[in-house]
Amino acid sequence: MGLTPLPLSQLKLTVQRVAPHADSPATLPVLIYHNVFPTGTPPSALEAHMRGNGYEPQWRYGMYPFSHFHTTTYEVLAVYSGRATCQFGGDGNPGAVRMQVQEGDVVILPPGLAHKGVEMPSGFMMVGSYPMGYHWDEKRRGQKGFEDKIRGVSGLVKDPVYGEEGPALEHLGGK
Repeated sequence: MGLTPLPLSQLKLTVQRVAPHADSPATLPVLIYHNVFPTGTPPSALEAHMRGNGYEPQWRYGMYPFSHFHTTTYEVLAVYSGRATCQFGGDGNPGAVRMQVQEGDVVILPPGLAHKGVEMPSGFMMVGSYPMGYHWDEKRRGQKGFEDKIRGVSGLVKDPVYGEEGPALEHLGGK
């Protein structure tokens, strides 16, 4: 039997828009699904769940402590251990926001949204996944000229947690 997320009707969702900026050119919001998976869920179960919904897990790690973004794909971060304060929006962006994520949360980042870990106590770990067929790149503050590339990334066709339905389809392009 596979991993069962929190029922969609009970999901606590954060949809956070961050003003586009030269250091973070995204125009779509970051989504946080709070406590969508039970604490103690092993990373292998999260990886299998993501694969079942069309996302390829590519790493297990914390979050880089420097601001960076991706121009070629969405990024799905499933927290399986600990908690952290993350910044979304880039270091030079006056509209950047800081939010806490914890074990059981899933963060969905659109292309171009700069992010970094600000406070990451020991033990904070995530599974990083990307839509099948997409490959991530890494861009940092001061790099420019990616707006057309970011706009060219197709909207999500499956929600990484709920599959054929879910907030990612509504807020991040959908079908």
